[in-house]
Amino acid sequence: MNTNFETSDNTTVEWYTPPEIIHALGKFDLDPCTSDIAWNFNHSAEKFYTMEDDGISKEWFGRVWLNPPYSQPTITQFMERMAIHNNGIALLYNRSDNKMFHSFIFPVADSIFFLKGRVRFFRPDGTMGGQPGSGSVLIAFGESNTQSIEESGLKGHIFKSMQKKCVIQQSLVF
Repeated sequence: MNTNFETSDNTTVEWYTPPEIIHALGKFDLDPCTSDIAWNFNHSAEKFYTMEDDGISKEWFGRVWLNPPYSQPTITQFMERMAIHNNGIALLYNRSDNKMFHSFIFPVADSIFFLKGRVRFFRPDGTMGGQPGSGSVLIAFGESNTQSIEESGLKGHIFKSMQKKCVIQQSLVF
């Protein structure tokens, strides 16, 4: 995940999700955008794709964990693919005013969980990064994923979708 615009710590663009967040949410079948180092650190899913695998173009299956790279256009491509797949949980920065939220999250997601406090991500060497410049949200696609968040014990507030879901056309990205 590229968060160099979120913090003054510009020593790396690789930041890894704390394992306790992922593990609190249950088991995932696929992480389509991780690295060997990140997967060894947090064991995000049974199967994973790296940058070299190009997880956007690969088959997605089962329950997906998604912490996409935060650079454009990659983050939007991954979030569009997640909306189409519609089964999993994505971890994003809390910037709900942007086009991606309005195009692929608000119309499709079952819920948004605003994590209390700021997530301190880890560097590839295993050390904890500094305070990020933005809070984080968990986006649930599928009612069972909303339930997983509710039962996770993670601190924050959940907002469930009140609108009828829109259908995203399969041909938008790939």
